[in-house]
Amino acid sequence: MTMPLIISVDAMGGDRGPSVAMPAIIEILKVNRDVNFIVCGDKDLINAEIGNNLEQSQRDRIEIRHSSIVVNDHDKPSSVI
Repeated sequence: MTMPLIISVDAMGGDRGPSVAMPAIIEILKVNRDVNFIVCGDKDLINAEIGNNLEQSQRDRIEIRHSSIVVNDHDKPSSVI
C-alpha cells in the first residue's frame, strides 16, 4: 500500500479565497485517490464551497484547520508572528 500524498493549502490565499482553491481540490479528490488535503482557513467558507460536490469517502480525505485570522498584504511580518 502506498502512502498518500498530503498537500496543505491556504484556502484564503489569493484575491478570491476558497472560491478558487476548493474547486481545484474537489477535482483532484475525484480523480486521484492517493491525495489528501489539509485545508487552512475559514471552515464555514470552505464547507460552503465543498457543498454536496464530494462523496463521503472523498470528503474524508480533507482535514480543515479553521482560522478566523487573516493576514493582509499590508500587515508587517513581525506583527503577524
